[in-house]
Amino acid sequence: MPRRKLTDGEKKKMAEARARSRKEKEAALEAVNNPQLCKASFWKAVDYDLMIAVEDAIEASKKQRKLARIKELEKELTRLKAE
Repeated sequence: MPRRKLTDGEKKKMAEARARSRKEKEAALEAVNNPQLCKASFWKAVDYDLMIAVEDAIEASKKQRKLARIKELEKELTRLKAE
């Protein structure tokens, strides 16, 4: 079944959301460079649910990076076996 075409309004909303998301990511990357993030005393002051959400996001990212690395190594292994 073919997808329906997006309206101009939907396209505009999506473009605005992408721009907003890009700015949020830039701001977050700047905040990550704050040395307070590596101190336990900082995290004691953070809302518990937020802290757990951050931990979960970091763990998910680690898994994604590990899977990407495995794929790279598998490609290299295949190439080396073919030589």
